[in-house]
Amino acid sequence: MTSKVAISVPTDLLRQIDSVADAEDVSRSALFARAAAQFLGERRRRLADERYARSYRDLPETDEEMAELDSYVRSPRAWADDDDW
Repeated sequence: MTSKVAISVPTDLLRQIDSVADAEDVSRSALFARAAAQFLGERRRRLADERYARSYRDLPETDEEMAELDSYVRSPRAWADDDDW
């Protein structure tokens, strides 16, 4: 299902949009829909990243967890030996 909308955009921007739509062989509407979908996807990822960073700041690793991580970085065999391959 689609809906019609009326929007105002600067004339120069509309010229660029029409040029790209012609080059991509898509309608102006399809180009606007594609751009909006891309914007919304990028926004969704950015907000997820911000939530992750905020939760990490609110509950960072403990000193013990950091020490364990450091030992793995220094000696990859330490963690590889823990697993039964």
